[in-house]
This record gives sequence, C-alpha cells and structure tokens, in this order.
Amino acid sequence: MVRQSRTTDAVEMHIRINDVAGENRHQEATDMFPCRQIYSRRIFARSTASAVIAACLILQIPRVVHAQAISASSTSIPVQVTLPTAEDVAVYLTGLGTAQAENTVSITSQIDGEIQSIHFTEGQHVARGDLLVVIDPRPYQAALDQANARIQQDQADLGNARYLLGKDTTLAAQQIVTQEVLEQQRAQVENLEAQLALDTAAKEAAEVSLSYTQIKAPIDGVTGILAVDPGNQIRAASGTAIVTITQVDPISTISTLKEGDLEEVEAAMQSGSVPVIAKSIGQARVLATGKVSLIDNVIDEATGSIRIKSTFPNPKGSLWPGEAVSISLRAKVLVNALTIPSAAVQRGPDGFFVYVVDDTGKAQVKPISVGETQDERTVVTSGISSVEKVVVTGQYRLSPNVTVTPSDYVAASQVKD
Repeated sequence: MVRQSRTTDAVEMHIRINDVAGENRHQEATDMFPCRQIYSRRIFARSTASAVIAACLILQIPRVVHAQAISASSTSIPVQVTLPTAEDVAVYLTGLGTAQAENTVSITSQIDGEIQSIHFTEGQHVARGDLLVVIDPRPYQAALDQANARIQQDQADLGNARYLLGKDTTLAAQQIVTQEVLEQQRAQVENLEAQLALDTAAKEAAEVSLSYTQIKAPIDGVTGILAVDPGNQIRAASGTAIVTITQVDPISTISTLKEGDLEEVEAAMQSGSVPVIAKSIGQARVLATGKVSLIDNVIDEATGSIRIKSTFPNPKGSLWPGEAVSISLRAKVLVNALTIPSAAVQRGPDGFFVYVVDDTGKAQVKPISVGETQDERTVVTSGISSVEKVVVTGQYRLSPNVTVTPSDYVAASQVKD
C-alpha cells in the first residue's frame, strides 16, 4: 500500500509538471503563431489523456499479479483414487494352437457292392451304432442261404454215417463185417464232421459279409461331406472313404509355448490338473475350458517351442477341428498379491510409477515394480502399500505437490446401466 501511494503521488506530480510546461509552451506558440492555437490545444489534450492511461495501467499491474497468484494457489485438480487390493491372481502362459478332433474315422466298405441307400445327412451328429450306409445285401444273403443248405446236407450225411458206424461196430463185434470195413466207416464219419465244421465256418463268414452291407457309425461324432452317392459301385480294395466322422466332444487342441515355459508347465502338472482356456483369436471370446493332457516329448529345435495337448468338453460345438485358437494355460496362482487398476500405472524414463495422494491432499510420485496383468488389474510387487490412495483417473494433469480433490474410483464394470 505504501508503494502504491508513492507511485500515485509521482504520477500526479508528473502530470502537474507536464501541465505547467504544456501551458507555457502553448502560450508561446499562440503568441508567435495565432493560427495554430486550436491545433496545439488538441495535441495538449491528447498528451494529457495518454499520461493518465499509462498511470492507470501502472497502478493495475500489481493488482493483476496478486490476483493471479491467489488463483494459482487455490486451484485443485479433481481425481479418482482407490486403495490397492490384496487378492489371489492366476498367472497364465499364452500361446497359439489348433483344435483337432479327438478321433477321426474314415468310413469305407469292407465288401464289394452297390450302395443302396444313405441314412444320414452331411454335418449330422451321429451316435455310435447308428446306421449310415446300406450296400445291396442280396448277393450276400444268397451266399448265407447256400451255406445254411450245405450245413443241413452235412448234418444229414453225418447222421447217416454215424448210424452206419454204430451198425458196423456191432457187426464187427460179431465178426460179421471185417475190421477194415469198420475203420472205413469211422473215417467217413470223421470226414463228414470236418465238412460240417467247414461249412459252418463258411456260414459264419457269409453272416459277417452280410452284416457288412449295413455300415454303422463306429464312434460318436459329426459326419462330413458325402463322397460316394447311392447307386455307385464300391470296392473294398479301393479304400474309398464314403464319409468321414470326427469326434468333437471331447475335443483337443495342440498349442505351442516357449521352451522357457516348460519348467513352469511341468511344475504345474506335478501339482495337479492344469486348467486351460481356449479363446478365439484376439482373445475376444472364451470358447471352452479344459485341462492339459500332456507335454510333447521333444522340443522343436527350429522354433525353440514345446507342444502342449489339452482336452476340452465340447457339448455345444464351440470348438471345431482345424480352428485356430488362443490358449491360456494357468501356470500358478499368486496368493494375496497387491493389485491396482491397470489405468493407474504410468511409465516414465525411469520405469513404472503411480501418483498417490498424501495426507495433505497433494499428489506425489511413487516408483513401482509391476508383475502380471489380468482383467484390467496389475500386480504391484513393490513401491506402494495397501493403505496408500492411488490415483486412477485425472493423473495426466498432475505433477508433484499439486493439490487435488480426490473421490472414490468406480470401475466401468461396476457401473450399472
């Protein structure tokens, strides 16, 4: 206030001096040049006005600076904060894989003949034992009928031979027939018994061939594209597949992990069942959950990777043979790990850091070390405690020691529509 008063007095004195000097110069000019009297008055008025404006500006400068200082000191940046959470965090190893059918069977014919009818549609789910294809059974039924007729003839011949053998045995005991005749009859019986056995085997073969005229599903699965239409002749020797059935429930995946992950996977398998999640490429959607079946017995030297086979229940057909998938294998679980929202983690030239709000309501920088990131939360291994208020939103406007107005952070997943 003293400085401002002195400045005001100086300005007023300057104006009075300028006024006196101006009047003197004006009077002299008027006496010498009467025609310029009006013009000189205008110049004098303008000079006086300029001096007054300059004085006002000088007086206002301290006030503006003081107001800006007050405004800066009272600015508070709104932020959202949260406390770190202690929770169990699953650590996953990820890799790419391909789904493959647990079993794949090519349906071929075991006999020659004409395909009479097809009893499935392409892409149909079939169960073990379902009828798929019928091959013309008439030639094979005829062969079976012939075998049955031969057996009946053999049985009749054998019965008669056995009767004669019994008769000759009695006569030989009475020495009515010779021993040679008896032996010949016994040999005849044995021959007929052998013929009956042979024809019985032929009958069984005919029955098997006849059964082959009806081709049934050997496994549960899904039929593929029909390769041979009804009416075509098919030969067993050709090995032509009529259709292929793939078993898709359960289904397997073959995935690859880095060679360096082998130790973790082995340790996890020794601890028990290892859960696996199969996701669509880009990890946009979970397709199925299963478990690791086995680790391949060799490392691929060319790629430095190890193959992992996993098995998944697949009742809805979410996984399809040949489909490329992303595999997440749970290697271990971090118990009571300290986690914060991933959005709070910042990265600078010296590493990762977060902003925290101290007891005075000011933002402070805390360097941290981070671990796994799962479901938009990051594990913090060092740098902060569970009682520190971590800034999650608004941190991009902060700098150390800036005053903030904190409010509780609410994750987007917790916001109700």
